[in-house]
Amino acid sequence: MFTWNLQYISKTRLADTLRQLMIDSEKGDVLIRIHTAIHSPDEAVDLAAFVKGVVPGAHILGTSTPAVIHEGKLHPDQCLISVTQMAKATLRTGMIPVTADTMKKTADPKVSAMTLCDGVRKMVVTSDKGLMLVFFTKGYYDVKRFVDVSNEILPGYQLIGGVAGGLNLAGNEQADQGFIFDEKSWSGSGVIAACINGEQLSAVSSMVTGVQTVDEELKITKAQDNVILGIDDTVSSAKYRAGVGEAVQKNPELAFLFPFVYGYFPLANSRKC
Repeated sequence: MFTWNLQYISKTRLADTLRQLMIDSEKGDVLIRIHTAIHSPDEAVDLAAFVKGVVPGAHILGTSTPAVIHEGKLHPDQCLISVTQMAKATLRTGMIPVTADTMKKTADPKVSAMTLCDGVRKMVVTSDKGLMLVFFTKGYYDVKRFVDVSNEILPGYQLIGGVAGGLNLAGNEQADQGFIFDEKSWSGSGVIAACINGEQLSAVSSMVTGVQTVDEELKITKAQDNVILGIDDTVSSAKYRAGVGEAVQKNPELAFLFPFVYGYFPLANSRKC
C-alpha cells in the first residue's frame, strides 16, 4: 500500500492533487483519513462528501483534532488528509454512534463495551487477523475496556487509534467534545473504525509519548514500593489534581493523564556524546 499526506488548502487544490496522484479505487481499496482542526461538524461532512465525489469508491474516516502534525510541526489551524491506496489488502469502514439510551441498556460497563466491540467486529471485520484503526469521541468513557474486550474477541488484530479532540473554533458546540465523521454524517459520541485485511498483510504498531516542561522539578518525599504517596511533602493526589487542573472534574477521561514524569539525572562520571 502507498500513503500520501496532504495539507488541506481548498477543495479545488485537493481535487487537483487527488487527480494528479491518480487515486483509483478500481486499482485497489482506498482509505482517506481526514483529521481537521478547522472545520465544524457539518463542514467536515461536506468536505468528506466532496472527497467521495472525487474518489467515488474511497472509504472515508474522519476526526476532529485540536491540531495536526505535518512535516514535523504542530499546526492548530490546519486539516490533514491522509490517502492510502491498497495494492492487495481489502478494506472496510463504518461508524457507530453511542447514545445515552444505548449505554442504559445494561448496568455492566463490560457488557456495553462488549456490545460495542461486537458491533464494530460485525461491521468491519472479515478475517481472523488484520489491522484495525479505531477512533472514539470524548463522549464515550470506556475506551480502555473496549480495548480489553477487543483483545479478547479479536486476538489476531493489531489495534491502533485514538480519541477525537475538540476544536479551537469559538462558539462551536463540539469545541470541547470532539467528533467523528464520514461522508454521510458525524457523531459527538461514538466510534469510527477501519479494518485492513489481506493474506500478505503484515502489521506492526507502536506508541510513543512526549512531554513538555512547564514547571520546576519536584521531589518524591514518600512512596511505598512503586506507589508515589508524597511529592514535596504534599499528598501526591493533591499535587496530581493541581497539575491536571480542575477540568478533571468535568472531564473524567483526563484521569489517564499524569502531570509529572521522572527527571533525568546523569551519573557524576558520565560524559556527553
